[in-house]
Amino acid sequence: MIRRSDPVLSAIKVIGSTGDGLRTVGQEEFVNVRDYLMTEVALTNANRSGVLANMTVKQLEDARVVDGQYVVSVAEHKTALTYGSAKIVLEPSLHHYLTVYCRHIRPQVLCAQQNASELFVSWNGASITSGQVTKSVQRIWGKAGLGSNITLNIVRKSAVSSVHEAHPARASNLADLMCHRQSTAQNCYRLVERERSSVLAARTLAETFSGLNSTSQSDGSAAATATDTEAATVAESHTRHDWDTTSLSALRSVFGSDIAEGVVTLETVRSKIADNELLTNIGSRKVYDRVRNEIRKTYGKSKTTPLPTECETTAERVQRLVPNEQQLSVEPEDSDSECVAPSTSNNIFSEKDVAMVTKLCMHMISRGPVSEKRINEELNKSSAGRSLLRKFSLHQLKNRIKYERRKILLKV
Repeated sequence: MIRRSDPVLSAIKVIGSTGDGLRTVGQEEFVNVRDYLMTEVALTNANRSGVLANMTVKQLEDARVVDGQYVVSVAEHKTALTYGSAKIVLEPSLHHYLTVYCRHIRPQVLCAQQNASELFVSWNGASITSGQVTKSVQRIWGKAGLGSNITLNIVRKSAVSSVHEAHPARASNLADLMCHRQSTAQNCYRLVERERSSVLAARTLAETFSGLNSTSQSDGSAAATATDTEAATVAESHTRHDWDTTSLSALRSVFGSDIAEGVVTLETVRSKIADNELLTNIGSRKVYDRVRNEIRKTYGKSKTTPLPTECETTAERVQRLVPNEQQLSVEPEDSDSECVAPSTSNNIFSEKDVAMVTKLCMHMISRGPVSEKRINEELNKSSAGRSLLRKFSLHQLKNRIKYERRKILLKV
């Protein structure tokens, strides 16, 4: 229904009319096209909102063709340390729409000073957050007359429930696409199986407390047994693997060093079981979960770590507890807030200084942590940056960058 709605059809028409790069789009048209493209990608991939917010132009351009589909690898997302890059699979038509948007529509909202690498940006050319991705999907959902209760988390839950019901054998493939463990889907999202098990439990209770005669009870038991067998068959594909002595011995032989070190990744598991037929048949996800379980058991049996001993002198403790004058001059919120006001001296940064800080630290203003170490490394890359370091302290530069970030956020 969403794909036949007026806002979606309007967005497709705008994309088609700007394919030659000669047409200029307005704010309403740009926002509608961007929201449609993000919604389409979300519905076909069920990724988290952070994946769409962090997807870059370069990653779209480097998309690989696999079985006639374009696969985009997004490096930065919530579970990147465990699962690596998130995968966004695009049909040729959707990939063409995104290419037109990237080449002819997106550049119209970027000014000369902006160098945002993210694919999806706001009307003023700034990067968008994961929360803004959700609002964009809700906006086009509401324009289509479907309400505004949609979220990408609901999309993910619906996707897992549907696949587990219709294609249970492909549940592990979906878990790879969505970058989470299959057990997470089974425990949190498997709504259909819970409904069936609840029906079976209610039927059993009704038969237990009803005053059926022996013949009826016999017939009911046979029917319940058949139903229980069917439910057990459906649930069997979602149960964990029963690790016997042989499979456990093979696992500990292959992953003994990883268990001893207490660290393992899914990529390591996949590479190590490639030559082991027994573990390959069990599946990389189940092997990965079992190795992690072995690590927890191993470290759980280790002796208790001794408590630290006192190594601080009385003078050092007094110096730590009593702040000096320099510490008192720093407001507490300066260390926690990402967006703060500039120095109390209004003329400390000239317009030229502000322009130079904005130019050299734009990617830091747009996203990521603002730390003195990061500022020092970035500004030392150029002579202009080193000049700023000589003129201002790192604390002053950090406050200025946070202030510029606040100005950008207020414009979005």
